[in-house]
Amino acid sequence: MRKLLLAFAATTLLSGCATDAVPVKEAITAPNERVFNYQDSSKGDSSLTIIRDSGVVGGGCYITVFLNGARVAKLDTKEKATFHINSGEWIVGAGHEGRGLCSGGKERQERDFIIKPGEEKNLRVFTDNNGNVDIKPTTIQ
Repeated sequence: MRKLLLAFAATTLLSGCATDAVPVKEAITAPNERVFNYQDSSKGDSSLTIIRDSGVVGGGCYITVFLNGARVAKLDTKEKATFHINSGEWIVGAGHEGRGLCSGGKERQERDFIIKPGEEKNLRVFTDNNGNVDIKPTTIQ
């Protein structure tokens, strides 16, 4: 019975309310030790900024961001990372990182995006009501 109650409490914590979008200008830049690649602005003709939502759902866990399958950052809530990339098609992935409650939900969600030359694209990483991570474009400045 105790295990059943613990499992119910964990599920309730992960599936509470959805997260809230954070405007690009209000997001905190993730520390350098958690951003791993595509940081040289001279090596790309476009930029991609990924902003993680605020909120309680999944808030105690980092979300790992992937570009074309390569791990490029770990974001906490309200954080952002900007990547200097070449234009073209990119697969952007994201998923919770960690153990225990942080390993809940799908392993990783991936979406494909076309980045135009000179474009500064913003994407939002969020957690839905079921505790699953997803990625969508955002224009919230």
